Amino acid sequence: MVESYVLRGTKLASMALQTFLATYGQIARLLPYVHTKAEEGARQVWDLHRRHGQEIVSVLNAEFAQNNLEGVQPNSLRAMFKPSSAAESIVVDASETEPSASEQAGTDHHDYRWEAICFAIDAVRRKIVFANGIEVSGKSYALIATLAEQFSSDREKGLLPENHSFIGSERLSAKLQIEPPTLRKALSRTRASIRQKYLVATGRRIEDNDIIETREWKGYRLNPYLVPVNVSQLQSKPARMSQVSPSNVTSSRTEH
Repeated sequence: MVESYVLRGTKLASMALQTFLATYGQIARLLPYVHTKAEEGARQVWDLHRRHGQEIVSVLNAEFAQNNLEGVQPNSLRAMFKPSSAAESIVVDASETEPSASEQAGTDHHDYRWEAICFAIDAVRRKIVFANGIEVSGKSYALIATLAEQFSSDREKGLLPENHSFIGSERLSAKLQIEPPTLRKALSRTRASIRQKYLVATGRRIEDNDIIETREWKGYRLNPYLVPVNVSQLQSKPARMSQVSPSNVTSSRTEH
């Protein structure tokens, strides 16, 4: 209990205003009762805590200066603050020392561009084909091909992506002639297979809902931002975003 009190005090001694407000957001409840502007009131509360922390540090420094701490028990409170200056024991919040947002952006070389995911249904070979030679078959083919029927219907109706229909679990199970538990296993294996194949083929990580979306109480649907193409388009060369017809690409992604 005492250790926690002292540690908190030494941290408060050098805590920046913004860090204090982010750490102790509950002080907002006090501000209506401080007879000044909220900003000035927050600064006064911070300054009170900062001075309290500095007093704790000064007491510790005085203790270190007047007493020989050699031989104290390693798990004692005094040993916890044995450095030459108590200020050295102050824990600095990472947010106070991290680079600015512009500096971090300048050193971040990750490519965050979004590429449309194109797919095709090869009914002859009973395979779902994606770019870069990625294919799935078997139960994965049946699952995606069945969901694609509703997907195509919604597109033909001109529905906005957020209005594409979900297919309930029982209805989808009936269409596939399997039980709901088997459907859930098929979904899990399909997602895992596509995710792994995408990573191997492109080095790109995709999320589960990038291909098949699920929504509690509603069911399943193909991601409405998928781009259906002819099989020949994917067999010739990998489809990049720049190669997709502008009419098939939307400006934003769906929320998962």
